[in-house]
Amino acid sequence: MQGRMAMNIASKALMMTVATGLAHAALAQTVQATQAGTTTKIEPGLIIGSNHGQTINGWEDRGGGLYPKRSFERGAVVERSECCYSIFKRGETYTVAISVAVGRNETGGVLAERIVATREIKTPVGYEETECSLLWIEPALSFYNPKNDMAISYVIIDEVVHEIRYLDLDNNCYEGD
Repeated sequence: MQGRMAMNIASKALMMTVATGLAHAALAQTVQATQAGTTTKIEPGLIIGSNHGQTINGWEDRGGGLYPKRSFERGAVVERSECCYSIFKRGETYTVAISVAVGRNETGGVLAERIVATREIKTPVGYEETECSLLWIEPALSFYNPKNDMAISYVIIDEVVHEIRYLDLDNNCYEGD
């Protein structure tokens, strides 16, 4: 029984290794083809590398990360970090791109992502890009107006980018490095 179980585990490990190798080979071709770009937008279906600081179709990568996804399981709320989102900027316009991993390295790190949803956002007049933290909510992108203490944050909920507008009297938004 133990010998059969060990062979089953070894067989699965071999299949995973082969599948990972095939995925890496396909991934290299896909990322290279996408970099050329046939559009001037960041759109669903686009494959992007996970390296920050890249420029794609004239859009500068401004960072990104994981976003929370909540579900109700066995009578409790469960929160998981989902892969991934990226922020791109061109002029005064930002694109928040939600993506899924299409290739991973041996330790599970993301090598490339396929964009599944986007939201284009123009910088509001009188606002500047900033970082905001709202208790347990970490916005993907935020703007702050120092003249009236108003803030606008964009959060990802269920693969959709939502806008939150609020008066920031508690200094949840800040500037600088």
